[in-house]
Amino acid sequence: MHIGVGIVVTVLLLGLVIPPLTDHETADVKINGQALTLTAADTWYEHLRGFQGIELEGVKNDGMLMMYSKEAVRSFSTKGIEFPVDVVWIKGSKVVRVDSGVQTSLITGEEEVIDSAPLSVDFIMILPSEGTKKMFAVPGNLATITLD
Repeated sequence: MHIGVGIVVTVLLLGLVIPPLTDHETADVKINGQALTLTAADTWYEHLRGFQGIELEGVKNDGMLMMYSKEAVRSFSTKGIEFPVDVVWIKGSKVVRVDSGVQTSLITGEEEVIDSAPLSVDFIMILPSEGTKKMFAVPGNLATITLD
């Protein structure tokens, strides 16, 4: 019981103590001539929370851009997300992979966890499904990211 409380307190403190990479709230991303405005997520807590507990109508902007300070193999979980998402993995300024329609199982309720292995990435773009079709994002496309 006390260990669980300690873990929760530690997690909350880490979210408050670890500074964000930037102080920007949004990022403009342009891929293949199409532009999106995404919520910028650059803290550990923002990465963990993602779209958890948010209904599709509550998604701000066109989606979310998870930003990291260095390239590494990254993972993404659909835990607590109630709608399918498209996941665009970006290394530097290049789309390296696209996973469409990733979602929690409608039958079992189990989350789906995917990762970028074997590729290292420094950005993960999360969009409500069909977003990548709107943008025509495919591996090899250049991604221009501008922080607002």
